[in-house]
Amino acid sequence: MHEGIGVRQAFRLGRTCRYRGARRDLCGRQQALPGACAGSRSQAGPRDADQARLRGFPLPGEPKSFPEGWSKHECYHLISEYETTDQGEMLNAAFSAGNTEVLCMDLLMLTLLQFHAGFQIMPGPAPKGALKPDAFFRAVARGAATQPDMLNGWDFWTMVDLPMSQVRARMGVPPLSDAERAELAQWDALIA
Repeated sequence: MHEGIGVRQAFRLGRTCRYRGARRDLCGRQQALPGACAGSRSQAGPRDADQARLRGFPLPGEPKSFPEGWSKHECYHLISEYETTDQGEMLNAAFSAGNTEVLCMDLLMLTLLQFHAGFQIMPGPAPKGALKPDAFFRAVARGAATQPDMLNGWDFWTMVDLPMSQVRARMGVPPLSDAERAELAQWDALIA
């Protein structure tokens, strides 16, 4: 991810709330988030609203959408720098688990069942044998060092105007080493 891009640009959620019955207050906040995160290959989420709509996912504030709090999953991607590929999702979940006390073991177990044991727990792929133990537990450790607990009352709206490098520094996210970046790039698990 380009360090000069701010969170506001990374969290562009949509331009219009065209659906009847939308939460206009939430849609209005999201409309104020212009731009997009260059180089990101998002699955449905705040980094690429157009792709979300193409895949049939309504955005927070629109009818039949996930609650706004679910956007934190996408925040974890941006803050951790893990991509939305299978390996990136697995590492993002490990980072998320390390970052929270409330759901830590739940997230780790669900992730390992879905992405390593091949059990279909959630929508999406369920590969077998995908665990890369060193990278997985480094992701848990990076999440544990990151403060605050993003699932426990953290409000990403307080940081939307900051560049991602400042967000990561304020939250104490341990940077990825050059060797880690090279390893993650081989698995297409790093946001470009």
